[in-house]
Amino acid sequence: KPTYLTRLTGLTPENSKSLQVSR
Repeated sequence: KPTYLTRLTGLTPENSKSLQVSR
């Protein structure tokens, strides 16, 4: 889930979505 990604990356939920897209 984007929530754990946000905590790991320390970025906002919007940025986490971008990370998922880049992956």
